Amino acid sequence: MVKSFEINTIGDKEMVLDPIRVQSATQIFEQKIEAMILSGQLKIGDRLPTEAELAEALEITKNIVHKGLTNLAARGFLRIIPRHGVYVADYVENGTAETLLAFMRVYDNNGKMDNKLIISTVRVRVIIESAVLRELAAARSDAKLTRSLGLLAEMREKLGSANPPDSKWFGNKFAEEFHALCMASDNISIPIMMNPFTSSCAEFSRIWVEQIGAASAVAAREKLYDYIKKGEGESAVAFLEKYCEEFYGKL
Repeated sequence: MVKSFEINTIGDKEMVLDPIRVQSATQIFEQKIEAMILSGQLKIGDRLPTEAELAEALEITKNIVHKGLTNLAARGFLRIIPRHGVYVADYVENGTAETLLAFMRVYDNNGKMDNKLIISTVRVRVIIESAVLRELAAARSDAKLTRSLGLLAEMREKLGSANPPDSKWFGNKFAEEFHALCMASDNISIPIMMNPFTSSCAEFSRIWVEQIGAASAVAAREKLYDYIKKGEGESAVAFLEKYCEEFYGKL
């Protein structure tokens, strides 16, 4: 069992620090191949070099290559055909939740996500958010919206400051606000399902803010909550779908 340790900093104040984790060579190899597949450098159906060739080119052992390829196959990225070779699999058809998380990892590491994937990911969010909007509109409980509305109020206040934050700050805040909205739902699976999308949600929100401006983005989310508070779930969903379609069109 790995334990945390404490160090004294200033006076009696203490910090609890966890041990620093270093990625293994296998993890680095897997992420490299993932990135090549997701960026299109390696295309569906492409045959990879042999394990020996990969090991020599990357200056790692064959055991590392073998383990990495096996893990990538389990996540739906590769197809291993004994005595024939290793091929890039159709990860859309054969992928798992791990495949989707890999998309997020590549994007988080400053990889390039194409517009088709951005739109696909946001549409998944819209489906889930629509269910939450309908539920909260039916409940008409202001208490459930306290955290979300508080974040919007914070953003509204920052808009009026002499030096308003940049689009990245607003993107992160919109991601927090969306998570708070999901937490307001009685369906505990929803925030858990959406947690892997937090960083991509922040990045897509940043893009949205740069498209229409922070003031317009805040106003749009405020209008969404107005529909919820009035019990107009379908109007909230229609409004959400409308501004998301506008977002897609400006990518």
